[in-house]
Amino acid sequence: MNGNQVSAELHHSEGLKFSVVVGGRRIQLDSADKMGQAFTPMELFLVALAGCTAMDVEWIMESQRQKLDRFDIVISGTRREEDPKYYDKINIRYSFAGDDVRKDAVERAIRLSQEK
Repeated sequence: MNGNQVSAELHHSEGLKFSVVVGGRRIQLDSADKMGQAFTPMELFLVALAGCTAMDVEWIMESQRQKLDRFDIVISGTRREEDPKYYDKINIRYSFAGDDVRKDAVERAIRLSQEK
């Protein structure tokens, strides 16, 4: 397998439930109508988006020699009422704390993450 290739296996359980295996790790998927312990694919989409931008921003801040004591993201999405119910609005709120963290460095890190 190519070093840049990622693959996932989905195995149908019942109804709209699936077991997903990625790199030997397992998660469960279910529909929003029957949520229990499993995630919906649309929830995981928000998690993935937040995770990607968080890792970008952290890496960029480190490369700018900005020491963060705290870095949090809150992400939310609004989905359309009608099918297909994709997100028509996503809000990402970044929160930082640290001594001598420069505002311009934070703004640059967020901008680079979102644009690149």
